[in-house]
Amino acid sequence: MNNGPMSTTHDIVAVERSPGGELAALAAPHPVVEASLAQAVAQRWMTVLVVTLTAAAASLAAIVLLLRPEYEVGSLVHVAPVVRPILAGDMDTDISRNYTSYMATQRGVILSPDLIAAAMEAPEVRAASPLDMPGDPVRSVLSMLRVERLGNTELLRLSLVGQQPQTLATILNSIVRTYLRRHDDERRSSDEQALASLRAEQTELETKLKMKGEQVRQLAADSGLAGPNDPGHTNEVTVATYQGMLTEARKTRAVADGRLNAIREQTQAGADARITLPGFEEFVGRDATLLSLKTQLRDTELSALTDKNYGRGPGHPDVQSRPQLIAALKDQIQAREDELRDIFVAVEMRRLEAEMHSAAITEKVVQEELQRAQAERAGAARQEFLLEDVRHEREQLEHTLAQVRNKVWAVEVEQNRTARVTLKSPARPPSEPNIDKRLKYAALALLLSGMLGVGAAFVRHRLDTNLYSPTQVVERLGVRVLGTVHQVPQANGTLTALEQGLREPVRGISTALLAVASPQTSHSRLITSPTPGSGKSSMAINLARSLAATGRRVLLVDGDNNHRGISRKLDLLKRPGLKELLEGTCAPQAALQELDPHRIAVIPAGESVGGFGELLANREAQMRLKGLFSLYDEVIVDSPPVLANSHALILATLVDEAVLVLRAGQSSRDEAEAAKEYLAAVGSRIVGAILNGVDPKNTRYGYGYGYGYSTTYQESST
Repeated sequence: MNNGPMSTTHDIVAVERSPGGELAALAAPHPVVEASLAQAVAQRWMTVLVVTLTAAAASLAAIVLLLRPEYEVGSLVHVAPVVRPILAGDMDTDISRNYTSYMATQRGVILSPDLIAAAMEAPEVRAASPLDMPGDPVRSVLSMLRVERLGNTELLRLSLVGQQPQTLATILNSIVRTYLRRHDDERRSSDEQALASLRAEQTELETKLKMKGEQVRQLAADSGLAGPNDPGHTNEVTVATYQGMLTEARKTRAVADGRLNAIREQTQAGADARITLPGFEEFVGRDATLLSLKTQLRDTELSALTDKNYGRGPGHPDVQSRPQLIAALKDQIQAREDELRDIFVAVEMRRLEAEMHSAAITEKVVQEELQRAQAERAGAARQEFLLEDVRHEREQLEHTLAQVRNKVWAVEVEQNRTARVTLKSPARPPSEPNIDKRLKYAALALLLSGMLGVGAAFVRHRLDTNLYSPTQVVERLGVRVLGTVHQVPQANGTLTALEQGLREPVRGISTALLAVASPQTSHSRLITSPTPGSGKSSMAINLARSLAATGRRVLLVDGDNNHRGISRKLDLLKRPGLKELLEGTCAPQAALQELDPHRIAVIPAGESVGGFGELLANREAQMRLKGLFSLYDEVIVDSPPVLANSHALILATLVDEAVLVLRAGQSSRDEAEAAKEYLAAVGSRIVGAILNGVDPKNTRYGYGYGYGYSTTYQESST
């Protein structure tokens, strides 16, 4: 089988030979996204052109008739900035921001209705020609008046645009004069009011400052402070002295208490420990009796050194009695030391107790005096705080008074300065029109007209439910597209030439049809359409020829008894056919018409009569027809349109599957969906659709094969 150029619709089906010899589908359809706006413009370019030209012509005519060149008169006003040192002495003020705000304020003053009304009452304005504008003159002038700052300069530009240049110049000069006069009057009045207010504030501040000075002096005298640099000196020294005395008394009492405890501990520890009593050695060193006994003991011990010189031997009485004398002296010394120790302990303890008592009394007295001194210091501190607060208020009053004096000076200086707002250039009427908006409006009108045309085409495209491309068939119906056939103008040839050119795309459609068919059951197909005029009869003939070219025995049946399209195209109108075969008045061999060498057998429609639906519904007739179908490899049945005749639904029950033929731009989605639902209701399997008469410009990827047939040869409505 020649695979040929397969359907280039939006589902491209690859095929291969299955083990059983039939064709099997390998790929499912893949939808392609269309650009709706671009498609709308491509399909509805005539709508775009008509709407655009109509809107452009109407708008350009309106612009030419209603708009005329205008005159613009302008005047410049100079607004001087404020000098920084005169700004109340505030060196941190943002002059540029204040100036911008001032300019905006002046612009609002100029655009105020009362100023315009006053300017319109000027004698020169009353004497001028009235404005050629209906309604209130003040509102008319306000609608024309423009006030803007020229870049970053100190100039305000006032302008009026209209058809009467002389009157506009007179009005604009009157507005400027009225504004300058009002500005001078308001500045003079504002300066006088500000000066009077500042002087009154200055007098009030001077009085308050004098009162605060008296209050400072009185508080200083009451607190006993000699001056502002010596606050609370005496109280601070007294408190510091008492704190030192209190610390010393506590220290003395603590030392005495420690020594007293040490003496008590050592007197209780024993005789050996008593020798280490603090101050004891000094105390016993002053006792005469103890010193005399120690002197005698030393002399007795030294006399032993002179025994040999004096010839006293061991038997001498002095030598023999000396040890007893030394022992006696040591006992006397020990007894005296014990006696002195007891005396020392008693005296020292009484002294330490007296010292502790005296220190305690001193501590109590000093504590009382310290508390009194601290209370006096706290009172003085509060008085001093109050004094400092009053001094601070006085300093603030002095600062505020200095500011007010600077403001008074600034206002006095401003009164003698030149005016901040002056006329730079008056308005003069131009000799020729200097504003022509027609070209700008014409360009805008053309742009809007084009947009309107595109919008109208898009809306019409969105509202149009007709099917134009394979993508729309798949997206809107959910049916695969087996192939498409492009439109060919009538001038391309005769009917025979066009049908010869149709064979190539139909060969691809037949290949796709075989690829999606079920190898076990699908060999008979119903070729139908939702409505008349889709070209289904021509498509059925060419499909039969294409299938016969593959070596298959093909049966072509004209099932449309009303229109009899196949019979008419093959010149078989007068031959017996399907009607006689169903009635049983004609044998199958007599109804079959062989078309050699195409291996095609054709059953014409037969005689066109009423009641054809009852013949189709006859069970015996259906059995005879199915038996005849089984003798052929492929059966193509051309049926009436589904929505035009119920015969199509009966024929759909006699075949294995159905193919919808749709006319691009003529078949609508609703009609196709209705036909699909009717066929599904009788159990018919729709294997795909064929889109006929496709405009190549509406298929983004060039669907079809470049062949087709003229609309002259389309089917007529039954």
